[in-house]
Amino acid sequence: MNEDWLKENGYMALKAFSESVKGDMDEGFIGVIDKGELDFVIYNCGTGRKIYTELDLPLMSISIEEKSTKEEFVKALKESKMIIGYDISKFDIPLIQQALDEKIETPLKDLLTISLDATQAYYGNERKRIPLHILYKRNSTSHRSSFMSYIESHYVRLRDWRKGGTRSVLRSVNHEVAFIILIAHAIYKTNLIKFPDYESNKTVSMIHDFKGLGLCESATPKIGDEHS
Repeated sequence: MNEDWLKENGYMALKAFSESVKGDMDEGFIGVIDKGELDFVIYNCGTGRKIYTELDLPLMSISIEEKSTKEEFVKALKESKMIIGYDISKFDIPLIQQALDEKIETPLKDLLTISLDATQAYYGNERKRIPLHILYKRNSTSHRSSFMSYIESHYVRLRDWRKGGTRSVLRSVNHEVAFIILIAHAIYKTNLIKFPDYESNKTVSMIHDFKGLGLCESATPKIGDEHS
């Protein structure tokens, strides 16, 4: 997986996990985040995957040998020029800020928000939530076999975590960070965000200036072949 572009641009990709905060909440996490605890965060700044956690977790299950300190993680957050994630603006960053008692003012690139804005422009004021693995399939050309151990549902992750399945949750979040990097890199290279038309299943492409103005709502969407 190409991670060099993260380092070259000063970008960070991350995903947090919390047993005490339910995921997939369309209206955000206000009031819930304040009571949540941060179990771990997997992140990558282009120099390899790292993890911040206060828990004793089986890190070798995701081939990470040691944990980052709080100081190292906060330094990486604040020195990055952009933090990339999926639902990062409503979940990951508010949770991290609350848990670490730190204000993070680094610009965010939220792949969920990008896809919501794109579908709203395409369908006409109807925002459709595109799951991360669907964005990955439509945008990345590097299709990996990691779906075997990817758990999409936050409820299933919670069930596994509470039953002692920390390895499966670590692997799933680890894959999610990889998906985020691959999707973001595809948009970065092509200046296109791709998603499925839910009636025809064909791929819709819309212009998105990753480093600049964002979505170009006035541009005519391009409709490709099914799964293109």
